[in-house]
Amino acid sequence: MEVGLHQGSALSPFLFAIVMDQLSEEVRQESPWTMMFADDIVICSESREQVEENLEVEVCAGEKRNEADLPMADWTLLGNFLEEVQEHSTSVGKVWLTILFIFRILVLGTAAESSWGDEQEDFTCDTEQPGCENVCYDRAFPIAHIRFWVLQIVFVSTPSLIYMGHAMHTVRREEKRRQKQQEVQVADSGGGGGGGGAEKYPEEERNCGKEESRGGKVHLRGALLQTYVLSIMIRSLMEVIFIIVQYVIYGIFLDALYTCKGPPCPHTVNCYISRPTEKNVFIVFMLVVAGVSLILSILELYHLAWKQCKRLFSSL
Repeated sequence: MEVGLHQGSALSPFLFAIVMDQLSEEVRQESPWTMMFADDIVICSESREQVEENLEVEVCAGEKRNEADLPMADWTLLGNFLEEVQEHSTSVGKVWLTILFIFRILVLGTAAESSWGDEQEDFTCDTEQPGCENVCYDRAFPIAHIRFWVLQIVFVSTPSLIYMGHAMHTVRREEKRRQKQQEVQVADSGGGGGGGGAEKYPEEERNCGKEESRGGKVHLRGALLQTYVLSIMIRSLMEVIFIIVQYVIYGIFLDALYTCKGPPCPHTVNCYISRPTEKNVFIVFMLVVAGVSLILSILELYHLAWKQCKRLFSSL
């Protein structure tokens, strides 16, 4: 959000009431124990300790809601970088980036993360042996799916960010080259003498150059094309590696029952995973999206190879 509400806006008290209604839900009581008016809140209690406890509950409720809003904010920086990559990608590459944004980052930040929020808390085992449940959880989930997918997105996106750096360097170098050409043209036209007409001509040239550079599209050829192809190959390799690693660690589906044995558990212990069906839906979804992204990367390589072959044949 870049622009807030203007002072005196009719929406301001309405939005404030909505937010405070949610924040005060944990401690709200009947009047006169809790009173809310405009931007003031009064919390009353029979003892000082009770007031402090209610305030602590209020603060904790606000922090929990702030933490719930953090995951999507954490992706903002990566999203801004990838938007720059999209401007210098092929048509297939733009489809790949769209899938990355919508079906991976957005789903991961909004829906999938909430499904794994209670993973360790609701992982229960039918034993009272100290430490057994923690050890069994560590064996069942060497790395949480949600963190595994975050690593996958970061590693898959990194080659595109490297290509973006090369593309931006190429754009800046091209702009400097055009600027030097314009300066030479201005110097040449100034030497011919011509007063106002000579002044106007360089200005039009300068504006024309700006409009060309604003187009911002770099041509995929030479070293830039090699960097782009290399980034596609690396991200395809990362996709394959992460798909294989996920299959090796977890397989495809999670079972509701996990059998654990070994120290410190005294015997074979049955452990139970929370919401296995819902998690299996997300696991299959993320695997399918990873497969589609891999196919798109391969199609993009074929697309670039076809364009290069077509260009070579047309030059003959």
